[in-house]
Amino acid sequence: MKTAMTAAIGILVMAPAVAQMDVQKPIEITLGAVVYTGDRDDADLGILAGLDYYLGKNYNQQTMQFIGGRAHFADQASLNLVTYGVHYGIRYGMPDTQGSTGNFYFKGALGYYNSDADVDDDWGLGGFAAVGWEMRQNFGVELGYQFAPSVNGFDNTSFYGAASFRL
Repeated sequence: MKTAMTAAIGILVMAPAVAQMDVQKPIEITLGAVVYTGDRDDADLGILAGLDYYLGKNYNQQTMQFIGGRAHFADQASLNLVTYGVHYGIRYGMPDTQGSTGNFYFKGALGYYNSDADVDDDWGLGGFAAVGWEMRQNFGVELGYQFAPSVNGFDNTSFYGAASFRL
């Protein structure tokens, strides 16, 4: 656990040093719905909330680094499940095409997450991968897959659909 925390802090401290270009609207709020898979597929539809900060554009105009946090919640008849954590990620946007109303992007993040169920909780590696569409007005939609540490032998994985707003 101590090694994972040290690595996560190191990544978060070094990430701004490699940023090359400013992002005009660096704050992104993400809200959506979660459909659990695997051992938790009997859970009701969950809720996703996230907040990310884009550090800068790197490598080319379409690639941005971000840090942030996410939480998702589910209510099951016998078990409440809350997952939350912090992450570092990269977003790669497809190049703009002439006259398009937006652009596709791919997003991936890894971080340190807590899976908390009524009976137990566990910290460990978590993250997500997504594909999305961002419109010119800095509103986007994305579909993704997320994972977090298992609790009492139950996997904590899910698909999600979300809307994002850049400020």
